[in-house]
Amino acid sequence: MKQGAEIRQGLVQKQTTILSPQQIQFAHLLEIPSAGMEEWVKNAVDENEALCNQNDNDNVPDNYGDTVSEDIKEKDDIVDEYMKDDDGEPLSKGTTGDSEKSSYRSEPDNENSKIDLLVEQMGEYNLTEKESTILRYIIGSLENNGLLLTPLNKLSYELNVEQNINASEDDILDMIETLQEFDPAGVGARSYQESLLIQAQRMHADTAEKESLRKYIIAIFEKMYDDFLHQRWDIIQQRLKIDDETRNKIRQHITHFIPAPLSSEEGLADHGSALAEPDFIIKENSEGEVYVVLNDSHIPQVQLNPEVQREIKYIEEKKDKSKQDKQWLNNKKQKIENARNLIEMLRQRELTLYKTMKAIFDLQKDFFVECDETKLKPMILEDVAKLANLDISTVSRVSNIRFVETLDGQIIPLKYFYSRTYTSNDNESKTIQDVFSAIKEIIDNENTENPYKDEEIVEKLKEKGIVLARRTVAKHRTQLGYPIASVRKNIKR
Repeated sequence: MKQGAEIRQGLVQKQTTILSPQQIQFAHLLEIPSAGMEEWVKNAVDENEALCNQNDNDNVPDNYGDTVSEDIKEKDDIVDEYMKDDDGEPLSKGTTGDSEKSSYRSEPDNENSKIDLLVEQMGEYNLTEKESTILRYIIGSLENNGLLLTPLNKLSYELNVEQNINASEDDILDMIETLQEFDPAGVGARSYQESLLIQAQRMHADTAEKESLRKYIIAIFEKMYDDFLHQRWDIIQQRLKIDDETRNKIRQHITHFIPAPLSSEEGLADHGSALAEPDFIIKENSEGEVYVVLNDSHIPQVQLNPEVQREIKYIEEKKDKSKQDKQWLNNKKQKIENARNLIEMLRQRELTLYKTMKAIFDLQKDFFVECDETKLKPMILEDVAKLANLDISTVSRVSNIRFVETLDGQIIPLKYFYSRTYTSNDNESKTIQDVFSAIKEIIDNENTENPYKDEEIVEKLKEKGIVLARRTVAKHRTQLGYPIASVRKNIKR
């Protein structure tokens, strides 16, 4: 009996997609929310001297490329210092005059004073040296608005590596809780919700009525935050079992809360959606035309740094370039190229955001014009991608974490418009909003002495042409803020 092995050779064709570093970075840019873009751009400018904020160079003469000042001519002597750095990194950024700034951006003085006030409050606590170091680092990691968005594991890593402090996540959490006792109330919170909850917990309540209001507001921020964000005050009122007068008092108190404790905001608007920074705004012109604009005024605009370009031009025009000159020049040109790529990606980001929102606007124009939820149409990612001429994955990234402000002041997440659809008995598509409206209508018109059970709501929906399972009805009823039938029976409506 013969034994052997048979080797076969074949050709298999596979199609794979390999993203370039630029494509990966662009996808990352699309996923950064507007609230984080200001900090991201700031860091990009700090890391690449070939970039600068446009406002930083408003006084640069138009003929910057045709003149070379004396401080630029001194670059011959400075080049040697660049190339002798032990880490191979420049020791100077070529600043002019008496300035010793290490970047083309500077923080407002008032930000430093706010940080100083927080550091001063540390003296009121009996902290160990380790705790003081951790707390100082946390304070230094706060966003300009007073929130702490850096994850615990990252703070722990940075303290261990950069500060040589063995700080566990529990150690850091203890100091965060200490910081949250500081003034202003809400500083050190890790989200707008936590900031508002801290402020509610620290409300001054010297009467029984104020204490009652305080408890209601805590419950809203703790258990009904989504309803608060979307101004569903009728649901909140029902869940709290309060009258109109109490509801109005609660809303009045909430208007004085400041979501970002170190920001310059006066307080909340009458609706909770003011907490979400809208990425887009729906506007109406004098002719009554409704249109959409990209809300990017808070994001710094960047450009190539004229100072670096002048330095490059000066070295390029030298007749006898040393080896160090050429190395320095290559380094600067690479930074310029990186800066150009980043500027182009920021431009593409703005264009992609606008094209996506414009497609949503066109598909849901009746809703945006009339601000009427019944005007919403079934819409999926593919519909928007096709109209905007973008990839579905791109549209998904844009829509996932962004908001639009409507004509009536509502701030709505874009993913709200991608409604799951149901097919009715007559094969007509029904959006989730249609289903919610139907359930709400059924419950609002039920006999309060004998409210409908979920099984009965299922049958009522069938009469309207909507077929749903009982569990699905129960889920949607809960989302609308309605309790079970036995509880609804005891609620005055």
